[in-house]
Amino acid sequence: MPVWLAERGINETGIAIILAAPMFVRVATTLVSGSLIDLWGDRRMALIVLAGLTGASMGLYLVAEGFAQILAVSLLAALTWGTLLITLDAVAVTGARAGLGDFGRMRLWGSASFIMASTVGGWIVAATGSWVVVPIIAGSFLALSVLALATPVVAIGGEDGGDAPRLGIIASLRTVWAVPGLVVVLAAASIGQASHAVLYSFGSLFWKGNGYSAGSIGLLWSIGVLSEIGLLFLSGRIMGRIGAVRLIAIGAIGGAVRFALFPLDLGPVVTVTLQTLHAASFAAVFIGMMQVVSSRVPPHLAATAQGLVMTTNGLALAVMTLAAGPLYHRFGGQAFWAMALVCVVAASIALVQLRRERETSG
Repeated sequence: MPVWLAERGINETGIAIILAAPMFVRVATTLVSGSLIDLWGDRRMALIVLAGLTGASMGLYLVAEGFAQILAVSLLAALTWGTLLITLDAVAVTGARAGLGDFGRMRLWGSASFIMASTVGGWIVAATGSWVVVPIIAGSFLALSVLALATPVVAIGGEDGGDAPRLGIIASLRTVWAVPGLVVVLAAASIGQASHAVLYSFGSLFWKGNGYSAGSIGLLWSIGVLSEIGLLFLSGRIMGRIGAVRLIAIGAIGGAVRFALFPLDLGPVVTVTLQTLHAASFAAVFIGMMQVVSSRVPPHLAATAQGLVMTTNGLALAVMTLAAGPLYHRFGGQAFWAMALVCVVAASIALVQLRRERETSG
């Protein structure tokens, strides 16, 4: 999308605004929409409806012209996109808790799909131009709407095995908010995820400026996600040995190393190696966060919890994405050093929480 936007005359600051504005919409809506999904109860139907609406909204990019219209489409799509993501994770977390599979191994198929899309997409963009990006994204959402028909229906019971209580929005949020340690863990994980703001917004442009072709850029994104898949596959074993909070701290430290070296442009081999650290900066932090949610939040409040996750992640990433535009405009690749400092903050919070939990259990 940043390349698509740049080729339509949108500057770095405009790109940052267009990418960040939907994040603020999600922050403003996901707390409520997550609780509404829990009240609805039929998460499969929610997936079908939300994916279809998001795909239709993304298709409007094809007729949007200029900064104002493109921004309006971004805001419209964000209204359903955020709730769709909440519902997807709620389905996966609830299924994992019900014994239908390991969350990490379920999640890796999303990562595998991303590898296929970014690799093949890079080749298609190189052959046809960036115009094809929007039809691919819109079509993917519409395909998800159809595939959601195959989603298994998981019974959502209360902690005692009986029917789950129907809580109102405020009561649901209060219950989730009161889960011990959850808010601090989400703060650490959200800050860690926000460290990717410069990479997500300007990574492709940074590599393009360093002479990498569109196909090579697609492969670099794929390498990052391939390393993510490796960690997701092993997450069940790793979690049992390391623990969720410690895994978040380790991931954030890996992110600090990654982004500290990123702007130095030490050649293709080092660039590929740094992309493998996506397993730490993203996957380790993400899996640790989801494990805390899965193990500490009641199943009937899974969507509410995912709404809180989306809100904290979205707020941190939105703020950092807004900062990414001016940072990259002023400092270029050196803006990644600021992201390394953000990772240090995330690791510090996680380590403090880990110490608290040790003292409590001890």
